Amino acid sequence: MPAGSVIAGVPTVTAVWYFRTYRQDPWSLKAFVSFVWAVDVANFISTVGWIYHALVLREVGQGQGHRACANWIINTQTILTELSCCLVELFFILRMWRFAEKKQWAIFAVCSSEARIKNLTDASAF
Repeated sequence: MPAGSVIAGVPTVTAVWYFRTYRQDPWSLKAFVSFVWAVDVANFISTVGWIYHALVLREVGQGQGHRACANWIINTQTILTELSCCLVELFFILRMWRFAEKKQWAIFAVCSSEARIKNLTDASAF
C-alpha cells in the first residue's frame, strides 16, 4: 500500500508543479488540470476501497453483500480509469491538432481514442 500511495502522489506533485510554474495559463486549462487530478484522486480512493474490500472484508466473511459492493467498486474504478485516460488523450489530440502541420496524425489519434471511448461505454454497461 505505501508504494501505491507514492504512485498516487505523483499526479498531485505534478499538478502542484504545474500551477506554480505556469501561472499565466488560462483558467480553462487550469480547471481541466484540476478536473483530471480530481478524477485521478477518486480513482485512487476507489482502488483503496477495492483493496480493503478484497483483503479485509472478504476474509472476514461479511455474507452476500460483499459481492454487490465489490462489483460496484470495480465498475467505479474502471469508469474512473477510462475517464482519466480519455481526458488526457483528448487533450493531447487537441494540442497535436493545434500544432501539427500534417493533420492526418491527429485524425489517427482520434480514431485510436474512439476505441478507448467504446471501451469506457462497454465497461459502464455491466
